[in-house]
Amino acid sequence: MSFIYRILLIVALLTITACMNNTNEFAFEPVRNDDLELTKLSSYGIYDQNPANKAKDMLSKHDGVSRLRAVNDRNDLVIGVGVRQHKRFSLKEIENEMRKELNEYFSDLEVTISTDKKILLELKKLEEGIENDELTNEQLEEKLTKIKRLSKEET
Repeated sequence: MSFIYRILLIVALLTITACMNNTNEFAFEPVRNDDLELTKLSSYGIYDQNPANKAKDMLSKHDGVSRLRAVNDRNDLVIGVGVRQHKRFSLKEIENEMRKELNEYFSDLEVTISTDKKILLELKKLEEGIENDELTNEQLEEKLTKIKRLSKEET
């Protein structure tokens, strides 16, 4: 009986040893894409987008930010922030921290920040319109007003 016990013990140890991951990587750790792509908007023919670009630079340094979209007009700065899944538990704290930082830096603009995906999508369309020079200043103001209204809706 002890011979069978020894064989089973050896087989179990070999199985455990063979199944161990000998590299320093963890098998269950998610793959991170820390390269946050920021779209820099030009200011030709439309409101100067330097405040939007500066806001993107400031917020890209925050941990947990996966996507950023920002557009401004004369009076408003609207920002959409994508937050990594594991950071969504503290979404309100992250949003409030970002809002405070942006309000201090952009005291002359009304800052609207949202982590809502529909706002990110609308800002992406708006950024593409600005890049392709498809919008007038009036159209930009109108679309930003619409996006601000969307951000205030509760879903």
